[in-house]
Amino acid sequence: MNRVLKFIMVIASYFVGQFSGVKEKPFSVDVIINTIIDRIKDLIGAILFCLSGLVLGLVGFFVAYFNILSEFDRNSGFSFGAVAGGGLFLVLLGLLFIYLGVRLLGEKSPQSKPQQTKSQSSSTLEQAISLLILDFVKERESRRESQREAQKQKGTDNVSSL
Repeated sequence: MNRVLKFIMVIASYFVGQFSGVKEKPFSVDVIINTIIDRIKDLIGAILFCLSGLVLGLVGFFVAYFNILSEFDRNSGFSFGAVAGGGLFLVLLGLLFIYLGVRLLGEKSPQSKPQQTKSQSSSTLEQAISLLILDFVKERESRRESQREAQKQKGTDNVSSL
């Protein structure tokens, strides 16, 4: 495994040096490779967590299913026993594992963090713009009211002068 990583590092350092136009490396290739390896490890861990939940759920389903069928064959009626309950518990446990694995996949995605900061900054920007628009609307309403009052006073002045 180390030999493969060293080989990849040599190739990556060659391409980084070629395409950057600078003889010196602007950043370390080791950092990039370690970051990629960490992300792959997190991804594989979350996927294995989901798969183990799927296996648990399927095993629990089949245990419960076959236990209920065997009770139906023996007693000629539906009977829910402890083994079937344990199978359904395994199904619930498997669903919990799948849920947690999906949440791990969501937390490990690199796009989720910048989107949160963008939404926070955009929300403050949206608030500032909405306050500015609200202030503008209120100012226009006050101007309209003052114009109406001025027109009413002119109208009453014209009527009183007659």
